[in-house]
Amino acid sequence: MGWVSPTSHSDPGGKWTNEANAYDGNVATYATGQGNNAKLTLSFGVFTTYKVRIYCSDIGGGDVDNIEISSDLPGSGPGGPGAGVEWVHYRGPCTALSWVEIPLNGFVKRWNIHVRKTTAGNWRLYEFQAWSGSGGYESPASESYIVSNENIFPNTLAEPMQRKLVIDSNGRIHCIFRRASFGEYLYHVYYAYSDDYGETWTIEDPVPSLSASQHFPSIAVDSSGNVHITFFDSTAIRYVKRTSGSWGTISDLPGYSPALGSSDNSSSLLVDSENNLHLVSGYSSGRQALYWTKTPSGNWSSFEVIADFGRVPWVAFDIDQENKLHIIARDSFYKKYWYICGTAGSWSTPELICTGTYAGSYPFTYFSIAVDSLGNIHFVVTETGLGGNWPLSLNIKYYKRVDGVWSGTTHITDINGTQGNPSISVDAQGRIHVMWHGTGWGTYTDKYSVLMRTYESGAWGATQIILNEDKNQGEYGASLLHAWHPSSNRLPEPVYIFNRQGSWKIQFGGDPHTGGPASPTDLRLSQCPQEFNPIEIKQGKPRFSAIYNDPNTGDIANNYQIQVNTASDFTGTEMWNSGKTSMDNLDEGERCPEILYQGIELTEDGTTYYWRIKFWDDEDNEGDWSDPGMFTMAGVKRRDSLLSPVRELSPVRELSPVRELSPVREITLPSDN
Repeated sequence: MGWVSPTSHSDPGGKWTNEANAYDGNVATYATGQGNNAKLTLSFGVFTTYKVRIYCSDIGGGDVDNIEISSDLPGSGPGGPGAGVEWVHYRGPCTALSWVEIPLNGFVKRWNIHVRKTTAGNWRLYEFQAWSGSGGYESPASESYIVSNENIFPNTLAEPMQRKLVIDSNGRIHCIFRRASFGEYLYHVYYAYSDDYGETWTIEDPVPSLSASQHFPSIAVDSSGNVHITFFDSTAIRYVKRTSGSWGTISDLPGYSPALGSSDNSSSLLVDSENNLHLVSGYSSGRQALYWTKTPSGNWSSFEVIADFGRVPWVAFDIDQENKLHIIARDSFYKKYWYICGTAGSWSTPELICTGTYAGSYPFTYFSIAVDSLGNIHFVVTETGLGGNWPLSLNIKYYKRVDGVWSGTTHITDINGTQGNPSISVDAQGRIHVMWHGTGWGTYTDKYSVLMRTYESGAWGATQIILNEDKNQGEYGASLLHAWHPSSNRLPEPVYIFNRQGSWKIQFGGDPHTGGPASPTDLRLSQCPQEFNPIEIKQGKPRFSAIYNDPNTGDIANNYQIQVNTASDFTGTEMWNSGKTSMDNLDEGERCPEILYQGIELTEDGTTYYWRIKFWDDEDNEGDWSDPGMFTMAGVKRRDSLLSPVRELSPVRELSPVRELSPVREITLPSDN
């Protein structure tokens, strides 16, 4: 961790001299750039940086009036669609002969960094370095790639009630957005997928035959990789399915008749662990929240009314690991937020979470919900701030429901600006991520930035600026990625998609393979290699092994940790905790070498023990724990509770005297004659 220098350079215009002096670690030597826009490209090793520093002057030793620092556009490798395009991070003056730190717009990973002077005159670059490590100006480590840059609807991702970005069990990433074909003024739902962690995308039009504009698109993907999309086009809620690479016939959800021209019928789609589809929607005509379901091989059910709110409700929902639905509904007039849970035919009475306080002319209060592995509910909404930021400054509020009780308000933001469209997700480590767009941040405070904040280790971290640019209305709309269902074995690290409105494109950010290894599998003991949970172990020092799994292509494991405990939840007596321990490099998919038990002595008394293992990769990313394995020692387990107390014997009863037997009486048997 620390400041690092480039490892090489290129001078594409041939306008520099002594280029290597710009990264020799010596501020007494310098490279000279000659003339306007003389670009020097500096190459670094493979690491992620979010800030650089520069030591320079003009040719006479004074301040430099205008320098520019840029990087290769994310995803614009040689021959790529954006080849030769640069991402500008800074333009402005630079103080002479002192280190000047410059934050970048988001993280730069594995790319060249370019520096130039944009005005006439020669200048001197003494040193240029980039920071390798964490802290300071926070932003999530990520790579960013373009999904589409053609006629994107400016508010395409602004409805966080519906999922816009999902990942399937094979690691394919799927997203939906709206755009118009050239010359058209009606916006259509488009679908895109990526098999290389977002670097390249294939775009399809799933509904080319429809002519009406489409609203509130929602996407779900089942465990077989089938893609399901719903949307609203002012006349019906439409559904279409993609199977084996082909889109099926568009169908309408039965019984739905919205008010003519209405666009307030927000519908949201999810899939459960049994691949059943669930759709919840507001209903403008009936002012109700409605519910439909569909089995994998069946048709959509008729709708049922979840609740009647008296006003058009907007809805968002999530599904827990027991396939129970958790719904947030907001009535569009009273601005009250309600919580309902249940399954088809059995819904709870609505609970009032909070009442909106926004004093503006329109309740611009989108919201989002997520359920964690313990069944706790997490809810974020745009509402007014505190103190001097009340009542007209929109900010992000967070609520949590634990054991049936809603917490008080937590302000994710409290700033004099306009924050909107929060999206929330929970990752495999139980961390909560909230993403939104808002003004009042970064260099361009009047532009919309894309922002994120994470809750972990009992506290909310600093606000992370994903992107802050001087572009029209700035960045707009954001959506976090969700796994196909909470029961999938690994939710991704925070991955997101947002709309770079100034250049009319959607840009995918984040990296689902930058997290640690996945859970190890196929846990074995060398004494019984064919048994998963062996019994009758007679060796007091078992040897453990497991398969190393990692979604990051090319990663290797070089550290492990094993725990052995008397309880399956590892809250009992700890028999052994190896701590983080180094080992020989292990490739993904391979079984680790056998690891010898080094804990408290295990005796042959019939006790059952539980064990688990996790790995670290070569970038020191900590992986997930495996599911627990178990083994039982040989012998009979001694339990005092199983031994009955010794019962006092009754006194010996005196036997009666032996009775004298009668004499034997002779018996004559009849003759055969």
